[in-house]
Amino acid sequence: MFNRKERYWLLKNALGYNLPIDENFHKKVLSAVGLRSDKKPNDVWWAIDYHFDWIAGAIRLYGSIRSGDGVSHSIDKPESIAHANNKVVTGTQQDVDLILAFDETIILIEAKGVTGWNKKQLKNKIERFETLKYFASQKKYGLSKLEIKMLLISPGARLPKPSCYDLPHIELKLNGEIGSISVLTNKWDKWKKKRGKFLKSTLVNEYGSKKIDGGYWLIDSTFDTVARTKAKHQSDD
Repeated sequence: MFNRKERYWLLKNALGYNLPIDENFHKKVLSAVGLRSDKKPNDVWWAIDYHFDWIAGAIRLYGSIRSGDGVSHSIDKPESIAHANNKVVTGTQQDVDLILAFDETIILIEAKGVTGWNKKQLKNKIERFETLKYFASQKKYGLSKLEIKMLLISPGARLPKPSCYDLPHIELKLNGEIGSISVLTNKWDKWKKKRGKFLKSTLVNEYGSKKIDGGYWLIDSTFDTVARTKAKHQSDD
């Protein structure tokens, strides 16, 4: 009802409207957030890049329908939607990377892959998460049993700091493969060991140095400093 993002509907069209999440991923998520459920992946609704404002709207709509009021268009007073000076609806497009929902459970998943965690961004999203929980706990919505959980997912070496965020974390696997182009496999494997898994097209000058208006470009890698240092040590050996 709320999701107007083209990529979501494109994925649904391309992969099928009833495409379930992976069963192993489902189990890892439930275990990480401390939930037990007999729900199968087919029973879990999911979406990507889902706005926090939409989640607030969905919670309120669910509460209104449960109470028998139907779709409510009444205006919320500021004091009923504020928590720690944060509003549950901000009018921004701030979103969560992946949302899972089943029964009276919502799981918000924030992910990082090649890039590192941004402390300010993560802090803001955690505040939105806490505000949503407070909002759902209001008696007038009758959603005392609604559980909202948040989970972080990233490669093992990219744990968010500081750890005081106290949120569960699972590992994100980065395969970075290029498909089944077998003729390139051997050369790709050798290059990957030296340069890293991921590629990008980079603007350079005639000497190969990065330059926006250099007039040339090359295929470069986007691996992080740790991977670059490791690759250098391996080549030195």
